[in-house]
Amino acid sequence: MTSINSAQVIRNNSIYQYELKNFLKYLKYDIISLIPFENDPKKVATHVRLFTEINILTGKEVFKWNIEEEAKRLQVHNKRLIDSVTDIVWQSRITCSQKQRFESLSNGANDINQKMRQAVEDTRNSISQINVTQETDLILPDYFYNGTTKFNESSNMDSLILGYSKEY
Repeated sequence: MTSINSAQVIRNNSIYQYELKNFLKYLKYDIISLIPFENDPKKVATHVRLFTEINILTGKEVFKWNIEEEAKRLQVHNKRLIDSVTDIVWQSRITCSQKQRFESLSNGANDINQKMRQAVEDTRNSISQINVTQETDLILPDYFYNGTTKFNESSNMDSLILGYSKEY
């Protein structure tokens, strides 16, 4: 069994190396070195918020987006292969000045998203401190405007489900 497993590993590794060489061979290096989103940090920040799980963006991650686009063009779907090519090209083919442009773009997007997160947090804190009740004659708007404040005032579970001052 061991020799069969070893042969399988070697064969899989050979296939992977072949795919890696082909991917590197057919990459359009002039395309992958372009700064995405017209070098606009606002567009990058929006993209990160809407389409990724990334909290802090790096220049290399921005660069990887270009590699992923090339992978689509070349019909490469292997994530490990895409990661490897990203590492290889980032380390050996991208110049320091190109890396700095990707880093600058990612830093700008991070600053925008950090300010946005802070604004959202400030708004949430402000909302949570509002303690003025709104009086209405209807139960649904009363619950809507007063939220959990009235829920917490009542220890009667029926009043939470059925509403206030109703006899059932």
